[in-house]
Amino acid sequence: MVVYSGPRAGHTGNHARRLFQDALTKLAPLADEFDVTLAVEPMHPGCSAQWTFLTSLDDALGLLKTVAHPRVQMVLDTYHLGQDGGPVDRIAGIVPHIALVQLGDSRRPPDGEQNRCRLGEGVVPLREIISALKAGGYDGYYDVELLGEEIEAADYTLLLEHARRRLRNS
Repeated sequence: MVVYSGPRAGHTGNHARRLFQDALTKLAPLADEFDVTLAVEPMHPGCSAQWTFLTSLDDALGLLKTVAHPRVQMVLDTYHLGQDGGPVDRIAGIVPHIALVQLGDSRRPPDGEQNRCRLGEGVVPLREIISALKAGGYDGYYDVELLGEEIEAADYTLLLEHARRRLRNS
């Protein structure tokens, strides 16, 4: 289950983080009981304001370390964390904390709206990220996340075929 912290809502950063951490700590045993993983998703600061105050890999990893429960992990969204080369050199160390990889690409960093493009047509080094995940032992799920103005106008079936071809070649 993908979990967003929500915005700070007037709280200081530390207080908002503490509230979210306390909630995850209380939910983790229940998630364990029902065999559900809670996957926290950090987002690029350019489009995170309404969704989360976790805007970096380090924010998410710090939270996971504090909660310290195997049912609380993270989402690695390449659109949000893959800009400017992304976490390629850190992937081996974070694989044990990844519940889901969301594959997304863009022509430029997020700025307000999430405007993604078809996989492999943007600046996110998807091939390198996927190779690093495989080399690091990631064998979990991948989710192709396509949204934004360019994507909305495209034929859905063609988008899926394109994504499938790109992933086979990665």
